[in-house]
Parts: sequence; structure tokens; C-alpha cells
Amino acid sequence: MSAAPPDEQYRQWLRRHQPGGVRLDELRARQRSFGVQPLVSVVVPVRDAREEWLDRMAGSLRQQVYQRWELCIADDGSAAPQVRPWLQQLAAGDSRVQLALRDTAGGIAAASNTAAALATGEFILLLDHDDLLQPHALHRAVAALQDDPSVDIVYSDEDKLLLDGRRGMVHFKRDFDPDLLLAGNYLCHFAMYRRSLFETVGGFREGFEGSQDHDLALRATERARSVVHIPDVLYTWVQHAGSTALQAGEKPAAWDAGIRAAQDALNRRGETAAVVPGPSPGLGMVRRRVDDDLSISLIRIRRRGTAFAGEAALIAVAGMSIAEIIEVHGEPEPRALNQAAANARGSVLVFLDSDLLPSGAATPWLRALIEQACRAEVCAAGARVLAADGSSQHEGLHTRPDVIAEHAGVLWPVIQRVAAVSVSAMAVRRSPFLELNGFEEQFHHALHDVDYCLRGRRAGLAAIYTPLSELRRTDATELRSIDSHDAETLRRRWSDTDLRDPFSSPWVRRLNPYTIDC
Repeated sequence: MSAAPPDEQYRQWLRRHQPGGVRLDELRARQRSFGVQPLVSVVVPVRDAREEWLDRMAGSLRQQVYQRWELCIADDGSAAPQVRPWLQQLAAGDSRVQLALRDTAGGIAAASNTAAALATGEFILLLDHDDLLQPHALHRAVAALQDDPSVDIVYSDEDKLLLDGRRGMVHFKRDFDPDLLLAGNYLCHFAMYRRSLFETVGGFREGFEGSQDHDLALRATERARSVVHIPDVLYTWVQHAGSTALQAGEKPAAWDAGIRAAQDALNRRGETAAVVPGPSPGLGMVRRRVDDDLSISLIRIRRRGTAFAGEAALIAVAGMSIAEIIEVHGEPEPRALNQAAANARGSVLVFLDSDLLPSGAATPWLRALIEQACRAEVCAAGARVLAADGSSQHEGLHTRPDVIAEHAGVLWPVIQRVAAVSVSAMAVRRSPFLELNGFEEQFHHALHDVDYCLRGRRAGLAAIYTPLSELRRTDATELRSIDSHDAETLRRRWSDTDLRDPFSSPWVRRLNPYTIDC
């Protein structure tokens, strides 16, 4: 039975999880016990906005469960005659509204800074003049501050108010992922920053208009002590003609600015890398420099019933030299793989199923994989694996307490962190692999790769998925067959908390077909 359309699933989710009157009253009662109750300054730049948009935006603030807020509005030299009188009337009617009227239009970055300069709160929340906050938005944000004074940035999930008046196009997000943030501004809306951090990084920068939020997020997350994701839909974009909520291509200059913001972040961090346009507007790919003299050992795994695909084709489009090829026969048992790794001479080890060949993608498969594996903060890099029929078989592995390891897919086809990557197409640096004691030999022939990545994450290292390395099976081989022994071994070694995938929303079970846990 096929899954219902995504918007229908989401509306079912809303019916179950969107708080109504009684639940909102319970939240009001709960927040009386909050030990931390900061003033939240809601920063809104305005230019030639329609009165109904402003009315709706301001109304969403008045309906907040958490009422310690101020609204800081900067009008950026609106030409529409009705805008300023309405704003002045709004400010006159509510002492919590602070208003600045700019004589000339300076652009959204300048106007946002003008609005932020009015702020007196401990936190700054960014809001567009034509969008909405859900009634429990500020409550959930402040609740996230209660137990951790180091939280500097809070962001939430979001959806859209469609042209037909219904909510849909939900974006259930992942926990903080600096690699995905380089690819695009997935934090986006509902983003709340500690004001001292906002001021330390210099606020918004002119020259990045259209992606000024992305540029701010990149600079602020570099300095933040803690970045918290709230897995709840707190912000609603409103679709209308000319809005990026309706069509991303409405503002192509914004995507160019996003690429420049990501490149500037890499330069600022001292990384030798270049951001190139990604697969769709607004997305970028980071290409990193690697030493062409690296010694690479390719460990080819011949599973039972499969043949070795041609080595010549692998080498021809590798993009790097392979020092040696070691063959491992049989199912990928951890002990045999560890022995091959111990015997290998290379400083980088690449585990690869024998029936995989480059898919024909333009990017050399090995270079793209090595670019990620050689980063100091990475324990393993995994490629995109296609089945023989061309369907996607591996884009990283998803874990959760009730799902040991499965291919759930990725929302954005870009370089990003994942819970784990498969040994079917995995690259590791020799040194961290040995320091983590390689693959755990308690496993029979599966899940040792997941266990390795979990141990890497516990040590502060990341598993990275890169779609730039793409391989395709020549046989009808499944990615993995998990027996009860291996499943039980993993569950015995890791708690439910450990198995929760921080790089997948707790509300999304699968991305293809899209399946929400309602």
C-alpha cells in the first residue's frame, strides 16, 4: 500500500500534534516555573509590505503563549504611502513595538541591522514581515534554554501556508550539521540568536542580500557554544507571488550570495576548498583539496554469488592513483576486513564491494570520496550506491531504536553528515580506523560499519555522505542482510539514545517514499 501524499500525511500530523486551546493553557501554566524567562526581540525588516501581511504577522505575535517579547521593526524607505502610517499606528498601540523609519532603502541586510539595533532582549528572533509564528513558538524556544545556559542558537522546523489556505510543504529538519549548512541554509526560519553573539559576529553583512540569513548562520554557528534544534513546526512561510516560499527561482541572486557566503566561511576557517553550484538553486557543493601523493589501499569485497567487476573501469575514472588492491572473499566479515586493513600499506583505506563500478557521473568517484575521508573531523566517508536498475540503494544509513540501519534517503542531494555509511563503499583514514580498533568482530557480517560510525561519533568524529562519488552495481546485490545475532549485538552495545539519528528528523521514517511518523 503506497503512502499518502506528503501534505496529507502532514495534515494528519498537525491534527495530532498542533497544540489547541487546552494544550496552550497547559503550556502557559508550565512556563510559570521557568527559571529563565528572557525578553525575546523579534526583528522584522519591512519594505512596501501589504497591510494584511503586517496585520497577520503582528497578530501571530500577540497570540504567543510566551508574552515576554518586543517587536523591532525597521521600515526600509517604503514607497507605498500606507505602510508608514500603519506601522506608526501599530507602535502607538503597543509599547512592545519599537519602530525605526529609514529615509532611504538600504537593502534587507541594512534594514535588518537597523531593526536589530532597537533590540533590548537577550535573544533576537528573525521574522519576515509576511510570515507567521505558531502560538507556541516562543514558548518552545524559551523552554529549550531552561537546562542549558550555553545555548546560543535555537532553530525549529517550518511549513508553508499554501495558496489554497492550507498548511503543507513541511520541512522537518535534522540536528545541527555544519556540512549541510555549508551546502545551504537549512536552519532558515525560526532562527533565534543570543543577542551578544549576534553583535559579536557583526550582525548582517551587506553584500549578501538574499542570503544574509545564511551568511549570519555560518558566522554565528562558528562561535556558538551550543546550537539546538527543536523538532516542532513553529514557523510558517506564507506563499504569494514573488515569494521564495512559492518558487525558489524567484530570487536567483540570493543563491549566488549563498555560494559566496559558504566560500567566505571556508576561507575564514583556513580551509583549502572551493564551493561550486550544487544540483539545484540554493545548494552548493564543497570541493576540497587533497594530496595527489596519498597512498591509497583499495580493499575489494567479493560477496558470495557476485563477480569482480572490471578494475580498469574503476581506475580509469578514480581521479587518483591506487597504490594497491587487496581482495577479500566471502561475506564482509569484520575479522577478514580488519586483517586486510592491517596488511594494507596505504594511509587511506577504501572498502568497496566487488560488483560496484562508477555510474558514469562526471566527478571522479575516488577523489570525491577521499576529499571527505581525509578531513580530520571525519571517521568515514560513504559514496552514493545505485542498484543495478539505477535506483538509489545507499545515501548514508539511518538509525533509530526501532530501526537498526536502513537506507532512508536524503532530502538534499549534497554533502552532509549521516548516522553511518555502509562498508560497501567506505573510505577511512588508516590512523583513526586503527585508533577506534577497526570493525567490532562480535558481528557476523553486518552492522559492524554502523557500530564503527557510532564509535566514531562518540569520539567526536563524523560520518559523511557524498553524492559526488557515485557507483552502480553490476549484479542484483542487496546492500545488506541483517541477521538476528547482528541486530541483537548492536542493540546490546548501544542505548536507544545512542541509536537516535541526529541527522534525521524524529518525525520522518523514510524520505522515499516520504513517510511521516504521525
